[in-house]
Amino acid sequence: MGEFIATYADYNGEKSTVTVPTVDLTAGNIAATLTLMQNFHAAVEGIALGEPQMYRRVVSVSPQPGGNASSPAAQRELKWLVRYRDATTGKKGRMEIPCADVTLLDEANRGFMDLESVAGQAFGTAFEALVLGPDGNAATLDSVQLVGRNI
Repeated sequence: MGEFIATYADYNGEKSTVTVPTVDLTAGNIAATLTLMQNFHAAVEGIALGEPQMYRRVVSVSPQPGGNASSPAAQRELKWLVRYRDATTGKKGRMEIPCADVTLLDEANRGFMDLESVAGQAFGTAFEALVLGPDGNAATLDSVQLVGRNI
């Protein structure tokens, strides 16, 4: 499997990464897969406050402008815990996104992202279009929960 890795800086300049499994890049799928990766990167930026530092794809490393996040609320210890499963086998997977934007919390389901919000829908669409489940099949997004992590 391929991977997409993005690095973000919080308000204090501390860095955290997001890593998701993807299909291997081939001559036949590179254009479409790179577009899916860019869409996923944009969707993560829509739900997190961290400042992008760089993202990596199987075929290249793309430095981003760098610097620290502008919002004091951008703290790498506040993370979105993304739970998903392999759509074919049901095997569960998880990943974290640093600098969670807590304004996206669902008032009806406290502690979880409102996946019906514009940013939540954009993330869900981009996630399921790009990310593979643990067994290499399409992934189904189950939930996005706000968690705190001591780093």
